[in-house]
Amino acid sequence: MATIGRVVVRPITKTTISAPNFTPKLNVAITDIQNVNVAVRQDGDTLIYNATTGNYESSPIQNAQLEVTNINGGRF
Repeated sequence: MATIGRVVVRPITKTTISAPNFTPKLNVAITDIQNVNVAVRQDGDTLIYNATTGNYESSPIQNAQLEVTNINGGRF
């Protein structure tokens, strides 16, 4: 059988943040995030970006205009 190519597998490199003033906030509420309007929200809502206002707004997923072209893995 003829050889058609060769694959080299390298380990994934990690990124480390080493800024002395970096302090991650472990528990973040939706109201802590900037540019998010969640004045009206219900169970099952998603955040949708509104280009007119420049904010993310809470909205039912049915209102999202989606185009799914490629899904890898998962259960459906």
